[in-house]
Amino acid sequence: MLLNTINGTVGLMFASAQTPTKTSKAMTAGNGNAAGIKSPKNYGSGIRRYNTLSLIAGKLNTGKRLSAAEKRYLRDNDPDTYRKAEMLERERRLYRRRLEKARTKDEVRKLNMSVSAHMVSEGGAAGSGNGGSQSASTGTLETASMRASAVRNEHGAFVNTREYRKLPENMHELMRAKRRPAKAGSSIASAAPPIRSSAAFSGVTVLPGAGGAFRKRGVSYLV
Repeated sequence: MLLNTINGTVGLMFASAQTPTKTSKAMTAGNGNAAGIKSPKNYGSGIRRYNTLSLIAGKLNTGKRLSAAEKRYLRDNDPDTYRKAEMLERERRLYRRRLEKARTKDEVRKLNMSVSAHMVSEGGAAGSGNGGSQSASTGTLETASMRASAVRNEHGAFVNTREYRKLPENMHELMRAKRRPAKAGSSIASAAPPIRSSAAFSGVTVLPGAGGAFRKRGVSYLV
């Protein structure tokens, strides 16, 4: 899949643009300045926060969905990443809706190629833009990498569904399936039994009674 290529390309650009101060900033964030983590209590809290945020960021970087609890943690501890996570979720839903509208597997592949090409273009622009600011470029590349991973993950989930497997391979197969007659009795109600003609009852004697009855060949039948 082309999304695997874009994911690797954007990830490589992102890795080359990272700064060595990112880890230290993440560890001290939420605890005031760097001097605020000198006490054992604050230091331990900072480490736990850093580890939790790293795990969540790892899920975003690999395109996985976040749980409700992880989203709440991001919202309370890392609003910037939380906004990215919400943006990624919206993009996943939009891509999934486009996949579900595809009528053939060939259309699914073409959509994948179109989205991949668009992300390659955006990733290249992110690497050369931002007025030469390394921090801005790093953030843009990180977001591009997350987007590529999210779409790739959603695509992989869709092609493993029964709905995808039921799709015809291409438009030729779709049109051929539409022309194929429906199986007999599949959607048409069973026909009512034919009405017997009066001739079939020749020689029948109707017996008196509230419900009525008839006799044929020595046998009485209630009607």
